[in-house]
Amino acid sequence: MNYEQFANGIPIPVFMVGKNGDFLFVNNSMIEMYGYNLKEFTTGAVDLLFSNKGEAEKFYDLIKVSLKTGQSGQYFGQNQKKNGETVDVDISWSVVTLETQKYVVGCVLNADLQKGAQPDAQNRLRESLMEIEERKEIEEELRNIHIRLRKATARLQGLSSIDHVTGLYNRVYLLSLLDEETKRVVEIKGKISLILIAIDYYEQYVEKFGIAITDQLTQYVAQTIQENLSSRDLAGRYTDGSFMVVLPDRDLAAAENFVKEVQNSVQNIKSTTDNQSIHITVSAGLTGNNFRVNKLKPDFAQRWMLQLVQSALNKAQKSGRNEMVVELA
Repeated sequence: MNYEQFANGIPIPVFMVGKNGDFLFVNNSMIEMYGYNLKEFTTGAVDLLFSNKGEAEKFYDLIKVSLKTGQSGQYFGQNQKKNGETVDVDISWSVVTLETQKYVVGCVLNADLQKGAQPDAQNRLRESLMEIEERKEIEEELRNIHIRLRKATARLQGLSSIDHVTGLYNRVYLLSLLDEETKRVVEIKGKISLILIAIDYYEQYVEKFGIAITDQLTQYVAQTIQENLSSRDLAGRYTDGSFMVVLPDRDLAAAENFVKEVQNSVQNIKSTTDNQSIHITVSAGLTGNNFRVNKLKPDFAQRWMLQLVQSALNKAQKSGRNEMVVELA
């Protein structure tokens, strides 16, 4: 049951006032007592309830004090009904905060009501206000828990998508991004290029220098790849010694230039361990597809390109060091 349903079940007039002193809500008993409809109440009937301006200003001032301090308030005086009849009233209220905004919620007591009903109605109103406050606290705590959960999930997703050695995407996450890009490019009938870059003789470096030194070499290559990426390009660690680069909306000529830049930069990397100089190179396989020409389904297109780029890399590595082979789609 919401607040309005609860308030309409109370046999005395109940109202809610906003920060500007305007009625935001009145219950059915309030409407019956004064004779104004809901629209009249919410469009300026506060002034109409008072027989003179001074009493209206007094009521407004008391409301403003409560909204400022958060304290409950009370007004004794006369109100005027729509038919011109005056009535002695005892108006009491409390302040509630909903989503950082303060409101006054109160009730009107008068001599026309059955005396026995007034205390019970006031108690029910207090219970309603307590329920609102308790619900607000619970909702606030749930919001805080939700925010903390979202942050934790984001951190976990970040950790699960990044290769801890290179700082690039890991294979699983990169392939999921490739799947998204392939579907997008197929839909728009665009282009996409795929590159596999591998450190030449990677296993020999591991056997000769150990995994720690080889990880440093891997990091150097990863950094070089990262430096040559555009904002739309994607890169990740594919296997221990290889990397995949996805170039959305770029053709094979752009992919070849990318590989040349990486190969030239990697050749200049020098590392020394145990007085031995380490010189590394990389080889690459390339493929791509223009979906305006080759109209393939996304799933098949991705599998096909992965097979082609792996085949191209295998041929490049068999040819020697610092090689590049293109497999046309």
